[in-house]
Amino acid sequence: MNAAIELNFMAVLLLVFTLSLSKRHLSRNPRYRYFMLSVTTTIILLLSEIISHFLLELHVSSYILPHRLLNVIGFGLSPCLTYFLIAYVNYPLFSPVMKKLLRIPLYVNASLSVLSYWNGWLFFVDASNRYTRGPFFGVTTFVTFAYFCIVVYGYAKGLKSYELPEKGFFISIILLPLLGVLLQIVHPEILALWSSIALSLLLFYIFSLEQSFSYDSLTGLRNRTTFIRDLSKAEKEHIKHSCFFVFDLNNLKKVNDLYGHAAGDDLINSTAKVLYACFNKKGYCYRVGGDEFCVMCKNLEKGRLAEVLSSFELLLAQENTRRNIPLEVAYGYACNDGRGSTTLFQTYFEADTAMYRHKAKYKQQTYR
Repeated sequence: MNAAIELNFMAVLLLVFTLSLSKRHLSRNPRYRYFMLSVTTTIILLLSEIISHFLLELHVSSYILPHRLLNVIGFGLSPCLTYFLIAYVNYPLFSPVMKKLLRIPLYVNASLSVLSYWNGWLFFVDASNRYTRGPFFGVTTFVTFAYFCIVVYGYAKGLKSYELPEKGFFISIILLPLLGVLLQIVHPEILALWSSIALSLLLFYIFSLEQSFSYDSLTGLRNRTTFIRDLSKAEKEHIKHSCFFVFDLNNLKKVNDLYGHAAGDDLINSTAKVLYACFNKKGYCYRVGGDEFCVMCKNLEKGRLAEVLSSFELLLAQENTRRNIPLEVAYGYACNDGRGSTTLFQTYFEADTAMYRHKAKYKQQTYR
């Protein structure tokens, strides 16, 4: 058997294994279905490439029909692979209008693929069962690559919050398909593209799974487990001028009871976005409870506290001008200059206590 075909068979087995693993996490995160669709699409593309390779070697006219159909499938599904990854990674970032616009290139490419069966726009299989590229062959490549860039953009936006090993792992995921493309350009006889994508998808799954242990699935912020880990690390490193901001979202239970949990999730997610916009260049943002958030800022001077909180209040007010259900957030803060015997854990609890004082004051003002 051809070595390239053997490589593709191995890639199919790898993806079947990845698919079986990802099914286990579907109930925890429904967006995993888009990742599973991406993996399934890749399996179909790999199998179609394997069969096409055999048909190409036969040069028998009776196989023209299946050969053309396999190319319709291959060209039509190629952009779907990266489109489903967009749905998995980026969909929460897009408006309904943007989501509809993203589907247009998919429909255009699918239409061209089907029509190419007769007119050869993307590919052509002649009477001798020989395959050649069509004049619009680059359309599929362009759409697939454009979607791939959107996927990379979605993950790259969060790179600043990743540790160095995570960044390296993510970059390797991106580079693998690109290396597969380069290898296939230099050595056309080696069908390395889809097998490299298969390996990249497995790494992508491992990376996503790792992030699910460290990051909150709803907001994308670091979770409580990561907060405790980072706090312990900062304590050992004797970080000076550390400040903690603790935030609590008011009226979440009331909103859940009146409007449903989808509205409550929207409140949580919107609060997280405001916090990230305000603090992502100053420290790390965490969701440490159902409606509670924390920001840990290293090397932040006390003199800047008023400026930072003023910026938060402004962003919160701007967000509320666009909302029917307003965000009402209680907060507290505390700082540790590293000079005394107070630990960072104690400083965090001081900020938490300050937040509850602010929350009690807010409730008194509300019920007067």
